[in-house]
Amino acid sequence: MFVEPRYRRIVLKVSGESLGGSHSPVDIDRMTEVAQSIRTVCKMGVTTTVIVGGGNIFRGGSAKAWELDRLQADEAGMAATGVNAILLQGILESMAVRTEIFSRGPCNGIGIPYSGEELRAALSDGQVGILAGGMGISGFSTDVPAVHAAIDTMAEVVIMSKHGTDGVYNDDPRVVKNARFLPSLSASQALARKLRVMDSTALSLARDHSKYIHVVPAADPNSVQYAVEGKEVGSVITPQ
Repeated sequence: MFVEPRYRRIVLKVSGESLGGSHSPVDIDRMTEVAQSIRTVCKMGVTTTVIVGGGNIFRGGSAKAWELDRLQADEAGMAATGVNAILLQGILESMAVRTEIFSRGPCNGIGIPYSGEELRAALSDGQVGILAGGMGISGFSTDVPAVHAAIDTMAEVVIMSKHGTDGVYNDDPRVVKNARFLPSLSASQALARKLRVMDSTALSLARDHSKYIHVVPAADPNSVQYAVEGKEVGSVITPQ
């Protein structure tokens, strides 16, 4: 049965941590689940841009152990997103989903350099855009280019497939036993309460450009589809 999508144009932000396994930085089963969810929403007629993190391969918190400064650590993290982008592209192409990688910074040379115009052209041609390299410069998480891409592509929403949570809480549920789940809230509320939903710069950008943020659990392989279908899953952050 055909379901009219709640969102017609999306940016899917996939956390790097959700792509790893207990025995490998990259878990092929998990990567395949992500690819299948992308294929599903594409078949629903949803224009899709994907941005992948790199935390399964390298996280900035490891900088001290590796004796790296902030710039070096950020470059390593950005480069790690390129590995995930290539692997995801390979699986999607094997599923007959046409893709194009757009890269910045340390990932230049993978796919083509990021351009809003080129990305929009690829999406209009029915391809999935995969973004690698974050913003291409030190100091930004991949949350910022996710919102930036939503602005460039006129997407209504950034769907954040997050590792280790099923949505937004008023406190860290791993620390606070009675933390309350928040099915919806505004970006201003999230910023005022300093909730660690996403990078505050990205959240402010989303609010100022009227972009919704929909946080869904990476552990549920159907959560992105459910969000697109309008089912109650995760938490929605409104721009108001």
